[in-house]
Amino acid sequence: MIFTLAVKHFGAEHQTLKACEELTELQHELLHALDGRADNDKIREEMADVEIMLEQLKLIYGPTDEWKKTKLARLEERIHGAKPATRYDWSKAPSWAQWGARDADGQMAWYTSKPISLERRPE
Repeated sequence: MIFTLAVKHFGAEHQTLKACEELTELQHELLHALDGRADNDKIREEMADVEIMLEQLKLIYGPTDEWKKTKLARLEERIHGAKPATRYDWSKAPSWAQWGARDADGQMAWYTSKPISLERRPE
């Protein structure tokens, strides 16, 4: 595959430095987007460069699958406020749902605003 060939041809150290360069270029374009000078074509171009370099970094440093699972779980937790043991299957939620809760009988209920637990209600 081309990623393996690139690492063998240029070397791990060079490709690691190249990845840093591509990340910097993407950062530069994203900062332009934040200050009103966005060029979406340039952003997408730099994103592609970074994606290519990430594939090479995986060959050099190892896969990221387990870390990605951990990070996605953390992101879900931040978005939904759920702890790992109480996560809900959001693919089954109605499109309008912003919050979910599991009733005492284990049934899911979906809400547009954060539900108040009767057990934890402030007095």
